[in-house]
Amino acid sequence: MTSKQKTYLFFALIPIVALLLYLRHSRPDPSDPRVIAEKISGLEIPDGARLIEKMVRDDGTVQICFELTADQMEDLWYAAEKKNYLKIPGRNTDQENMSGSNDGWTLVNFETVDLNLVELSVLNKATNQLCVVSGTSASIPK
Repeated sequence: MTSKQKTYLFFALIPIVALLLYLRHSRPDPSDPRVIAEKISGLEIPDGARLIEKMVRDDGTVQICFELTADQMEDLWYAAEKKNYLKIPGRNTDQENMSGSNDGWTLVNFETVDLNLVELSVLNKATNQLCVVSGTSASIPK
């Protein structure tokens, strides 16, 4: 191979390598709490949301909570309403959690993935928090 051919080959590989690097970094990390929360909740977590809790228990239950600004909470609330997530039959949707105590939590999304796995999302407008939980139905706190 001549030096001219090597030069052409080198410059031809630069865009290919750049594209591969771009594609590698453009995919979200599946272990990122934001990616996990978006998958469970079905909602897009705003960029400025601050991670305040990430807990993984021995039984495999995952709990992730984000603190949002008031504007982010309104946007997320609107997105949940638009997807009909706040109107889940048989669940409290009037600022009450599943146990019925009025502490500001509203169930957003509840899904039984299979016989054992349950995923749920809750919003608290009073504290501007979004929490998501994924685990077995026996392990999720009531």
